[in-house]
Amino acid sequence: MFVEIDLTINLPTTPEKLFEIAIDYENYVNYLPQQIKKITIIEEKENETTIEETLALMTILKKEITQTSIHRKKPNMITTEIISGPFANSTIVVNFEKDNDGTSVKVKADFTIPAKYRIFSLVVKKVYKNYIKSILYKMMNEIE
Repeated sequence: MFVEIDLTINLPTTPEKLFEIAIDYENYVNYLPQQIKKITIIEEKENETTIEETLALMTILKKEITQTSIHRKKPNMITTEIISGPFANSTIVVNFEKDNDGTSVKVKADFTIPAKYRIFSLVVKKVYKNYIKSILYKMMNEIE
């Protein structure tokens, strides 16, 4: 089962500033310390970073999970592919586009939900949107 998430947030900063903070993956622990327990960079190449994340999904599953994901950088865009863990084969694309008032951040996520977690699919959608918003607003505060 797939859960699709589309979200757009407008922030009063440049795409370049926001993008630079967004690719500091290890800092995500500071944005959501209750949910993101640990981030370890496994491999780093010029435009690709592989990380292992330990996430506390207390609102959904009441447990911690570990997953591995690959983050690929393009100009003002990050694509993420979750390659191991319960949500393997999920993808997230984040675009940082210049608009009149700053930056329009567009997030499109396609989560693959395993059969045993399908009952939580609606909760995943709501909770993940809130996580994205929280992270982006905290990044914005870091810029200010």
